[in-house]
Amino acid sequence: MQWSRQRAYFAQRNFIDFHRPGCKRPVSLRQEIDVWLRIQSFVRTHCLLSVVCRPLSSLTVSGALSKAAATMADALAKIPDVEIDPEGTFKYILVRVKVKDGDVQKDIVRGTKSAEYHNHIFDKVNPAMEALGMECKCLGGGKIEHNSHEKKIRVFGESTAYGKADHSVSVEKLKSVFSGYEITWSDDKK
Repeated sequence: MQWSRQRAYFAQRNFIDFHRPGCKRPVSLRQEIDVWLRIQSFVRTHCLLSVVCRPLSSLTVSGALSKAAATMADALAKIPDVEIDPEGTFKYILVRVKVKDGDVQKDIVRGTKSAEYHNHIFDKVNPAMEALGMECKCLGGGKIEHNSHEKKIRVFGESTAYGKADHSVSVEKLKSVFSGYEITWSDDKK
């Protein structure tokens, strides 16, 4: 929704009205951005507006909300459960991905040899998930030893920054993707 429409709606609701006598316009760009962000947050959490900035009927709102929830759940379902390197020993993290302002969530496993530290993996995953409208939380980390020739995967260790991931959850995710593999986990450090 455009800024002028939001301003008109909130002027109607007496939330903020720049045209009312005595109402101060934001002095700096930072203040204007803060006002705009407050308005965006309010609109997202409290109301859906029609094109002409009138509140939508409750029937339309519930239909719109269920469609939006279904769309976000579909987007979440399309995120791969596991993305790891095809060979070698490398760091991995277990990440909980959640729909912003929603209850739908799932855990994903990400691991790569190119990451020197566990937070390097999270620094790549988080912006990609935010671009899809998701929130991320790292649940922990460890290491994965992936031997594609013998079809074996071993999950072990822990992250200094995020702590030990629940390796049993990680292994279940890995089993769903690598069905023909022997996959084990342990609390060993190496």
